[in-house]
Amino acid sequence: MRIVDGSSGLGPWASRLTLWVAGVVCVLALSLPSGVRADTVSSEAGYWRGVATEVSAVFDEMIEAVRRGDDKAAKRSQTRAYFGVFEDRKMEAAIRKTFGQARAYEIESGFSQVRRLIGKGSTDEIQDARDALVGLIEHDAVALDQAGVSKDVYDVR
Repeated sequence: MRIVDGSSGLGPWASRLTLWVAGVVCVLALSLPSGVRADTVSSEAGYWRGVATEVSAVFDEMIEAVRRGDDKAAKRSQTRAYFGVFEDRKMEAAIRKTFGQARAYEIESGFSQVRRLIGKGSTDEIQDARDALVGLIEHDAVALDQAGVSKDVYDVR
């Protein structure tokens, strides 16, 4: 069958089905409770990308606190992003084991830089530092998922 008009040849039902599927996916995504942990959600993207998404979400809360002028809440959010997500979900250990000490230190330094800027830097400076750090974490998350690094990185069973 030769298609001249550029359509898929599947008919009008195909585009309606695509819209329906997209709508269902959106509804399901929006129905997840906030604060969903990466290790409790089965994701096609992978465990480490889920951790990176969670770090990013906590940093979003931090940026909102900075915009409100609540430095104390911003620092609590930064601490939670590092200790409550990045360290607790073993991403720091996975990065150290997979990419080496220098890469782990680079990311840890990024967390420190963000914390130092709270109360001293402008919102834009904090946002830029946050974006750079999240970019590194997201990059490494993709690589960790592609390499099949277990969330139990130091499990010796």
